[in-house]
Amino acid sequence: MATVALAELAGSTSLFERLGDDIARSIGTQWVGTLSKIFGRQHGQLVKVLGDGLFVVFQEEGDAPTACIRAQNHPHEQQI
Repeated sequence: MATVALAELAGSTSLFERLGDDIARSIGTQWVGTLSKIFGRQHGQLVKVLGDGLFVVFQEEGDAPTACIRAQNHPHEQQI
């Protein structure tokens, strides 16, 4: 059974307000790239990127929780 995961960059609106469009867009692009790699390592297929959100499908149901935990624990997290 396939499993769907949705991910969104929390606080992106305030990020754009504080840092401006160019810097915030760069951070968002890096975030999408990082999560795409993490999800891909767990066999996730990126279906769609909408702004600061990702829609990913995993064919093996156990892969989605593992990928999400790895994304949450990624050392790149920092307060901006």
